Amino acid sequence: ATFLVLTLTFANFALVGSYIGESIAASEDVIFDVYFTNSNGERIEEADINSQEINLYISVSAKNGDYLNNAKLELINSNFKFKNSPKTTSFKLDSVQAQDGKISVGIPVIAKNDESYNLSLLNMQNQIKLTGEHVNEAGNVTGIDITKAVKMKWTTDSIEDEDLELNQEVI
Repeated sequence: ATFLVLTLTFANFALVGSYIGESIAASEDVIFDVYFTNSNGERIEEADINSQEINLYISVSAKNGDYLNNAKLELINSNFKFKNSPKTTSFKLDSVQAQDGKISVGIPVIAKNDESYNLSLLNMQNQIKLTGEHVNEAGNVTGIDITKAVKMKWTTDSIEDEDLELNQEVI
């Protein structure tokens, strides 16, 4: 009886441990793509800092009859913000099922150009993270954690002298 209790306890721990410890960093079963598009739907890596027509295009799919649960996208490091919700840095995706092919969405974005602008934000690699659960056909659940880099260089032709302010600090 003791052996049976120990066996069942270990089996339960092993199942829980494999779920918690296993994570997909990049997978053949989960495809995650992210890039910027202009108003014509063309991929871009450079845009005017005052542009209001840039989209962050996100594509997520699961293969082989699998699906994703609790999928969430998060901006880890970025030189842009969501146009319609500037303070939001993450959002949830609906369940992504392979039968539907994939979920593709274009999210309007604008440059982070507040009153004080950090020049290092003009040309940088942005980090976009996808987390959630991958469920295969057998019902096995694996955590996913995939981070993609997408470059955006902000430019402008319309800076006036009165728009510039020199801020020097003595270190």
